[in-house]
Amino acid sequence: MSRKLFPEAAGAVCLALLVFLGPACSRRKPPADTGAGKSAAESQRSAAAPDADKEIAGEIFGVPVPAGNYYFAKQVHSTFQGPGEKEMTPEQKEKFIWHNLILHYEATRRGIAPTADEMKQWIDSVFQALDLKIKPSENSAAYKSWVETTLKSNVEFFENQMRYLATIEKLRREVVPDMTVQVSDEEIRKEFSNVENHVGGEYLLFDKKEEAQAFYEAHQSEKEWEAYKKDHADAIRPFALITEQAIIDLWGVPQEQIDAFHALPLGTVGEPLPFGQKWGVFRLLQKREADPSKLDDKLKEDYRKRVEMKKKFAARDEWLEHIDERANLKVYLKPQAAEAAQNSAAAPSAGTAS
Repeated sequence: MSRKLFPEAAGAVCLALLVFLGPACSRRKPPADTGAGKSAAESQRSAAAPDADKEIAGEIFGVPVPAGNYYFAKQVHSTFQGPGEKEMTPEQKEKFIWHNLILHYEATRRGIAPTADEMKQWIDSVFQALDLKIKPSENSAAYKSWVETTLKSNVEFFENQMRYLATIEKLRREVVPDMTVQVSDEEIRKEFSNVENHVGGEYLLFDKKEEAQAFYEAHQSEKEWEAYKKDHADAIRPFALITEQAIIDLWGVPQEQIDAFHALPLGTVGEPLPFGQKWGVFRLLQKREADPSKLDDKLKEDYRKRVEMKKKFAARDEWLEHIDERANLKVYLKPQAAEAAQNSAAAPSAGTAS
């Protein structure tokens, strides 16, 4: 899963925030720091934000979260944004940051972490998503130069940011097999019919449901549809035979609505259907029916596994949706105070580029 880099946030990457949820949230007291063996990033963190671990940002599962952990996560999500993150309100962004801190903690608790090879693949994929001509796993010098020049950071800190994101993504994947679900014979039959049932025809798109409904009411008959098509040939689009399952997955059409459309007589104009962010009025010109006699024992087992995996992913998504409640999240930092503290911590220090 790639993350999009927004250049306006890149300059704010702060080496002072190298903190990780797993170790920092341990109830055990860390050994005294003698100063020996510190990395450059750790030294800069101490210089720029010496009190980052003393202030508590909140609690996760009853475990205190140092403010440095929160600032680190906030910086990661400000710099590397996935789909939809840029459009989040400040309140949504705060919830998102804490949600991911919880997921990172859960991954650490379960011993889930990306391997060295997985990290190479992850970082290569990030550069590819950014349309960069550099492949970090094969060109370390160009990789190092890009990080230092573009992010005003160093490779060690950048890779810790990437490891944070990759750890969360690995948790999302690895909890899927742990989900317990049941699959019924009816669900198997329905999955089979969704794949075997096909529809084809032509359609017209609208921005709003009301517009689609008004058009449908005025052009329900074949004669009315053909008259409109004659005057607006470019507006009517054909679509070849496609499975019900593809329509559900690609366009987000509810099961009962595509079933109803498939059941229409050929030549019929159906009621408006959702089409991603738009609405469509469809005319059914072709269809293919599922043949239940083909669903033998071997095929049933294939479809059972298919349905089981879908349900496991759905169960995983529900588990993720409610993990914040189970974590009994408590937030002590006020957003305004957190912003001010982060800006202060992000000020240039020895070894950092302004």
